[in-house]
Parts: sequence; C-alpha cells; structure tokens
Amino acid sequence: MCRSVTETTRVHGITDAMVAGQRIDDLRVEAMLKDVGLVIAHNAGFDRRFLEKRLPVFARLPWACSVKDVAWHEEGFRSQKLDYILMQCGYFHEAHRAEADCLALLDVLQRPLEKAGGVAMTQLFRAANQKRYRIWAVNSPFDAKDALKAVGYRWEAAVRCWNLETSEVALDEELRRLKQLAFPNREATITLETLDARVRFSDRPGFREVRFI
Repeated sequence: MCRSVTETTRVHGITDAMVAGQRIDDLRVEAMLKDVGLVIAHNAGFDRRFLEKRLPVFARLPWACSVKDVAWHEEGFRSQKLDYILMQCGYFHEAHRAEADCLALLDVLQRPLEKAGGVAMTQLFRAANQKRYRIWAVNSPFDAKDALKAVGYRWEAAVRCWNLETSEVALDEELRRLKQLAFPNREATITLETLDARVRFSDRPGFREVRFI
C-alpha cells in the first residue's frame, strides 16, 4: 500500500510546498558523475532501480551496497538500517535528508571493523571488484522448496524459479549443495548468471549460461 502524502511527509518532513517549482538538473547530474568510479547506496537494490528509470546515466556505472556488501551482523549489529548503525556507533544526524544521510554513511564506512579489521569501505571496494553469481534452480522439484528456502533461496514468481546469489569463492560448494537438496538422484540443468558491479542490484540480467550438476 502506498503511503498518503501526510504519512510520507511525517517520515521525512518534506512537504509539497518545499519542492514546488524545484527540479533536478539532469545535465548537471551527468557532469557530476563523469569521473565517478563507484556509486555507493545504502540498499542499492532500491536506489539503483529507481535512479536508472529517472536518470539512465546511472546504468553505466558500477554500484556497491553498504547493506549487502558489509558484514554488519558479523560485527554485532542486529540491524542493517542506517539509523540503527549510526546510533550504535554513537553518531547523530538529521535523518531523511539526502546530504546528511550521505555524510553520515561516509563516516560509518570509515569506521574500523572490530572483527574483520580494516574499515567498512574496504569491504565495499572488495565486493565491487568481485564477481557474484545467481544460481537459478531450473525445474527444481516441488518437494525441495522448503529445503531451498531454508538455506536462502528466494522464489521468483515471474519465472517460477528458486534462485540464490553467491560469491565466486562459494560457488562450487553451493552447486554441490543444490545438487544434494534438489537433484540427488539425477543430472540436472540449471542456469548460472554472472553478476558484476555494472548490473548487480539492477533489473538488467547478467551473462547467463547453462550448467549441468
């Protein structure tokens, strides 16, 4: 359900009167992005899709996600929401203002990680430079749905298929697990989709190939 104008304003404090007559200068945005090497967003799966529809220039750039690409839970954070992370770090800011949110996120990404070592920004850069893979469990049996869901596979209703994103390091092990869970007694054909920072978090597919397991 969409929020009403009143509910939306209650969240971020921005009224229709504040934005009346305002517009985004597309050419200036493109100029600002000319030398950008990486776009960082907290929940890039939402922001990238939204921005690419409004400003196609974002589709040409590599993206990283400060929610998905930083191991917050391993560092002891119980939530990945920016407000919560900031609070746990002892930071306070003017929430739901674009500039304030960006500056706050940059501060968080420079914060040393106690367990992993280094800073969160390093994890982002590393993720952006690594290939990711989405495994499509094509024609997996109905009886395997609970087992697949339990280990993190998600159901894509549009194509009626379970899928899971994994790292290059974990790919072979994940394919062996899929074989055991869904196709233990027969050879199966699955689809493997290669994702890099230029398509990840977007609606655009990566390179797809057939694999036999």
